[in-house]
Amino acid sequence: MNDVLPFCNEQLKKISSEEFLPELLETVRYISIFETKIEDSRLEKCVYLPKMEISEIVSSLRIEGTHTKIEDYYQGELFPEEKSVELTEFKNYTSALKKGTRLVKYEGFTNEVIKDIHKMMFSNVKNIKAGITIGDYKKVNNYIARDNIRVYSPPKVEETQEYMNDLMNFINDDSPIIHPLVKCAVIHAQFESIHPFEDGNGRIGRILIPIYLCYAGLIGAPLFYISEAIDDDKYLYYNSLTETRTGNYNLWIKYFLQKCTIQAKKHIKFIQNIDELYKKITQQVEQITNSVLTPKLVRVIFENPIITSKKMAESLNLSITQANRYLRALEEEKILYTNERKRNISYYFTELLSLIC
Repeated sequence: MNDVLPFCNEQLKKISSEEFLPELLETVRYISIFETKIEDSRLEKCVYLPKMEISEIVSSLRIEGTHTKIEDYYQGELFPEEKSVELTEFKNYTSALKKGTRLVKYEGFTNEVIKDIHKMMFSNVKNIKAGITIGDYKKVNNYIARDNIRVYSPPKVEETQEYMNDLMNFINDDSPIIHPLVKCAVIHAQFESIHPFEDGNGRIGRILIPIYLCYAGLIGAPLFYISEAIDDDKYLYYNSLTETRTGNYNLWIKYFLQKCTIQAKKHIKFIQNIDELYKKITQQVEQITNSVLTPKLVRVIFENPIITSKKMAESLNLSITQANRYLRALEEEKILYTNERKRNISYYFTELLSLIC
């Protein structure tokens, strides 16, 4: 027997803003500070944006039980011939986020866009369950279980399209009924309760958070991720979502806002730390190399915190000999550390990696 899921506007009747107003005001404040930090940063977004994306992907996958490490991504970038499921999932997530944001900007939220995001997310992922439909809504009924116990039955296959149509209409409705952050909480909970896909609903539901917040104009770019904060106590995340299915929506919204605030503070601290590190390393490298290449060299190691001489040579248009000379100089000054392999030596920018992790 399936649980009866109310449509979006019915869900709004369960919400009492006074129950979470302090949390909402605090979240708005810290997201505003976060946006200001991005604008004031001396670094281009391309330096720290990928680091935030990678951290989000690792956390989102970890929530689902996939214990991928950030180092896996960078190693995969250096040695693409060593193909891995982890690198494919990283790249798919990034592509889905970028294309999803672009599609929504021009087309709004549609069923086709949601399906495209799902298709991009799971394209060429070899360990996805056999027979799972990719890029389309479920063909078989599914359910949500915790500790192997069924806790919720989403709408049936024949009901899914109607529920998703209702969700798309709700998202695209620009009426200022509720704050975008509260609306985002409702969108995420409703999507997870509909559970429209046979697999990957959690991952898609979480990627919709930055896409929607960007679409709603609350953030300037899809840079705001909360999977890391959720992963800190994912069982409370699941329990709070479950509460929405029994009528307690205020508890979920309060939880969602608290996690947004926690993550905003983490993002603010990250940008501050990476700004300070960039300034410090630039000064050190200037003293070591005394070269006009210093700005480019610093940027390369920030963009590639695990790097080889081949990668550095390609990035800076140097010979392998010149690249090795720079890398050894950075190693001697303890800016980079090697893995001590005789072949395919990799250099690790551990101070930056510790910030990302």
